[in-house]
Amino acid sequence: MSIFVKERLRSACPATTNTNLRALKSLGNFLVEMEMLPEKNAFSKIKMLKVDEKPVRFMTIEQFNSIVEAEPRKHLKAIYRLGAMTGLRCNQLLSLKWESISFDRKIVQLTSEHSKNRRISTLPLSEPAHQLLQQLYQPTNVYVFQKPNACVPTSYSRIYVSHQFKQAARKAKVDNVHFHTLRKSFGSWCIASGVSMWHTSKLLNHASISTTEKFYAGFNIDDLTVAINKIPLTQL
Repeated sequence: MSIFVKERLRSACPATTNTNLRALKSLGNFLVEMEMLPEKNAFSKIKMLKVDEKPVRFMTIEQFNSIVEAEPRKHLKAIYRLGAMTGLRCNQLLSLKWESISFDRKIVQLTSEHSKNRRISTLPLSEPAHQLLQQLYQPTNVYVFQKPNACVPTSYSRIYVSHQFKQAARKAKVDNVHFHTLRKSFGSWCIASGVSMWHTSKLLNHASISTTEKFYAGFNIDDLTVAINKIPLTQL
């Protein structure tokens, strides 16, 4: 196993190597359950590498707006804005269907396929996000962000959106950001606006509040729909 780790570190960082090691450890546990390996085996001795924690990158609302201004395409502007207004992950945004949006109740229903933790969740929409979705609404489309003129309803790919976001950030001279920075920044805007850690955790759909505290414990901390409308999203 030490040889594998040594070779893997030639082309991958410790965090990626740990992902590989977790997969190998899960495989070992499965083989033990199937009685194909003894309980004590090479897989059971796997230890994770130490990974230095990197500071979390947050954007200001002004930096975000400069990225939107640097993006010439309307559909990408809308994707960036809804991402910043909701804190949804990129794949959640792009797989979002109109049937998951309730305009009357101002909520979005995230199914298990949308969720990183495979949970079904209902999240409130802020007034700015609700208005943006109303502007985007196309009753003949399946996806909120659907490719035009596609033979089969298809949304934009995560790779495409992430790449275009980085290009817009470079044009705006906002360094060291990627699409997921929108989600982290949404959380920081929540905390800075006085939204509680618990509500922020729920709005980000974190499985545990400890995940939220990991990223936002450094901020000053003093009913979900009320909480989200504390954020100055009208400035986006």
